[in-house]
Amino acid sequence: MVQNNNYQEMTLASKAKLLTDLLNLESVRVTKYQNLSGIGLILHLEILTKEAYCSSCEKN
Repeated sequence: MVQNNNYQEMTLASKAKLLTDLLNLESVRVTKYQNLSGIGLILHLEILTKEAYCSSCEKN
């Protein structure tokens, strides 16, 4: 049973990594996700920086 649980965690981690790569947002990581029937994919994100920058003027 423990091996199966570890396998599921590794699979979730690898899928979260794939979703992070697909998003391609600097300093943003997908920590977990939910696929809700009839709604879609809900991503739980972690912001890896403490500052935000305006994409128009590049000021923080």
